Amino acid sequence: ALFPFLYQAFVVRFENHVCGETLEEVARQIYCRTGVCHWPSGVEDFGDGKWLDMPAFVWQLQFPWEVDNNSTCVCGCHPALCKTKRDGEWTCTTTCWQNLKYNLKTLYITHVALTLLFLLIPRVLTSITWHFEL
Repeated sequence: ALFPFLYQAFVVRFENHVCGETLEEVARQIYCRTGVCHWPSGVEDFGDGKWLDMPAFVWQLQFPWEVDNNSTCVCGCHPALCKTKRDGEWTCTTTCWQNLKYNLKTLYITHVALTLLFLLIPRVLTSITWHFEL
């Protein structure tokens, strides 16, 4: 149960390296892998890139970093769902956040189902035993 959280919190940021000459090129490599762009929900195109320029993204603060002054690289989580506030600022959730939510929902559903199952098994066995004792 702890592994998904630890993986999302500490390991993902060192995986999935994507490099290009500019941040826009890197974003196109991430979201346009098959030739058809699948930008995060709420984003129509790269535009001015302001939806990437937020302190909420750890990968944006520490990455992109310049490699040999010719390329920009990013790694880790990427924006998956973006919205604009009334003042024009962007708020986005990342792929890591979505994965973590999915993992927690799966854990909760599995926990509830197994708890109910293990509460029912003794009840059923007791009923069967009681029925045969009469």
